[in-house]
Amino acid sequence: PGDEALALAAATAARLACERAEALGLTDEWTEPTLLGLAFAAHDIARADELARRVARGAGESWKLETTLDTLQEHVDLMPPPRLAFETIVDDLRRRLR
Repeated sequence: PGDEALALAAATAARLACERAEALGLTDEWTEPTLLGLAFAAHDIARADELARRVARGAGESWKLETTLDTLQEHVDLMPPPRLAFETIVDDLRRRLR
């Protein structure tokens, strides 16, 4: 398989692992940020919006949110327009750091 197929398989495996951890109550501080990044990668705005709210509520150490925001911004930068909804999510989360 090509790079795109391998990336999709890896993203699917990561999403399924995070969802399984949630179902079993075995999450850690990176589960929701990981799912949020995967929602951005999949251009799933509904899921991204839901997860962003969860990440914002559970935001602990600022460096963790900053790391997540850096990843989200990279996804936004690679998205074709329109991407305003995703930019808004990043901006809202960034405001929480101030």
